[in-house]
Amino acid sequence: MDTEGIFSETSPPLPQGTRTSLRHLAENILRLGIRNYLASPDFLRFCRDHRVDDVWGGLMSLYRDQPELYGGDTIRRAFFVLLQHVYRSRNAEFLPILSELLTDYAGTPLNPSFFLSILQDLLKLGYTKKDVETAFSIIPGPAGVSGMI
Repeated sequence: MDTEGIFSETSPPLPQGTRTSLRHLAENILRLGIRNYLASPDFLRFCRDHRVDDVWGGLMSLYRDQPELYGGDTIRRAFFVLLQHVYRSRNAEFLPILSELLTDYAGTPLNPSFFLSILQDLLKLGYTKKDVETAFSIIPGPAGVSGMI
């Protein structure tokens, strides 16, 4: 994978507030218990379906070779950078992709309190509550996720 598109010196870095919100978002999603899913063939299929499989594979290879990252830290770091990549390069698709990710993962009941944290992170990224509710309405839940946020 060519990681230059992600780490290129020609593309300006994301503002610190945006990076912080994306980091919080990644951590909140990881707290859902999604880490095993991110290491599964189901997530690789999801990445292929959304044309980010080369990015994910490259990030995993890159971070797997860094001795300061162990086990889950590799996935945690790669997931955070993947979110940055999708947010930067496909901003208009970010909410639908995120919603589809959570829907694809949603094999277990999702804790409503996590959605409140995710909503706050997305509001800080500039999305409206209505946009988030609309995008997340496809996620299965007891009363639909939009009723949870």
